[in-house]
Amino acid sequence: ISGLVNRMLQLAPARPEGGECELEVVVADLKDFVASRLQQHRFTTELSSTPLRLKVAAGDLFPVLLNLLRNALDSLDQLPQEQAGLVTLSATSEAGQVIICLRDNGPGAAPEILEHLFEPFVTDKDVGTGTGLGLALAHATVRSLGGSIEADNLDSGGFEVVLRLPQA
Repeated sequence: ISGLVNRMLQLAPARPEGGECELEVVVADLKDFVASRLQQHRFTTELSSTPLRLKVAAGDLFPVLLNLLRNALDSLDQLPQEQAGLVTLSATSEAGQVIICLRDNGPGAAPEILEHLFEPFVTDKDVGTGTGLGLALAHATVRSLGGSIEADNLDSGGFEVVLRLPQA
C-alpha cells in the first residue's frame, strides 16, 4: 500500500511548470468545466477589482481548484432538494501571497475525516464515487508550488478550504 500511495502522490507535479497566471482567467475556465453541475447549484466569485497574478502556472493551479470545486459540489448534492447549494470562491492578496478561499454551504466534514483530510485514501464519498486521493494530491501540489492549504468546517455550517500561494 505504501508503494501505491507514493506512486499516486507522484502525480502531483514534482517540479511546477513555472510561470505566472491571472486567477481570474483560471476561474473563468473552472466555470466552463463545471457548467453542467451549476444547473442544480450556484457558484459565485468574489475577486479583487485588481487582477491577481500568481507565481504559479495555470496548468498547475487549475487541477487543484477544479478538484476543490468538484468536492464542494459533491457535498452540496447531499443537501435536501429544496435547499439551494452555494459555492463561493473569494481571493485577496496580502503580504506577497494570494489567498484563495473556497466555501460551501454543504454539510461539512465529519470530525473523524477532518483530522485526516489531506491523507491518501481518506474520503467520505460512497464506494466507487471517490478515490480519496484528490485532497492528498491537491496538498502535495500546493506545497510544491510554495504554498499552503488548510480546510475546516465553518461555524455557521458548511466547509472552507484556504489556499495561500505566492503572488507574482
